Amino acid sequence: MPPSASSESISSSGGKSPSIICADADLEVAAKAGALAVIRNSGQSCFATTRLLVDRTIYESFVERVATHIGGLSVGHGLQDPDLGPLISARQRARVEGIVDQARRDGAQVVTGGGTAAASAKGHFVAPTLLRDVTNDMPVAREEVFGPVQSVIAFDTVDEAVAIANDTEYGLSAGVFTAHIGTAHRVAAELQAGQVQINRYSGAGVEVPFGGYKNSGLGREKGTEALLHYTQLKSVIMATS
Repeated sequence: MPPSASSESISSSGGKSPSIICADADLEVAAKAGALAVIRNSGQSCFATTRLLVDRTIYESFVERVATHIGGLSVGHGLQDPDLGPLISARQRARVEGIVDQARRDGAQVVTGGGTAAASAKGHFVAPTLLRDVTNDMPVAREEVFGPVQSVIAFDTVDEAVAIANDTEYGLSAGVFTAHIGTAHRVAAELQAGQVQINRYSGAGVEVPFGGYKNSGLGREKGTEALLHYTQLKSVIMATS
């Protein structure tokens, strides 16, 4: 049984957020976004896009671009101003490394990273890792990793991509990268996620509601919708005769 499914696993109510990369997308923008996802809090982010769903016709080129960005990330102590710092504990580092090892056994290939970072003697560091040839039934694609691990999954049609994206118990956020505005809005409407970003993937403003579908939490933060948590509703029903 993979470490993330054991009694030692850390429960979470966030992501497995997908980003769909269409064939007409700006690949450099999408690749940078894919790398950025594992930089924020060293991947310990419920918001992180940890499933990059990529059109098979651009798959090889896109994997190379993401590998360049992820492979160039620095890891170290916060005072050294690195791209990534350590994970929260030795237990979490072991869990992340265990999920990567399981992905290897399941048939995924490590493009870059895949082990303990060189700075590990001074903290719980994991090398930023990119996995290719991932399928959506693998634990790495279904369970929140909460570490600097990015997975790339191929698709043949946009409808298939949406089906893969929605095939999860989570639904916090999602991304769509395409040059076609019609495709962007159609896919955004079909994705089961509380927030969808188009041709970008970073934090939205405080005025934008944030929260998820399915097992990705309850209610919404930010925006006027967040004020509902601070109100109490009362209904009064009166007979008029």
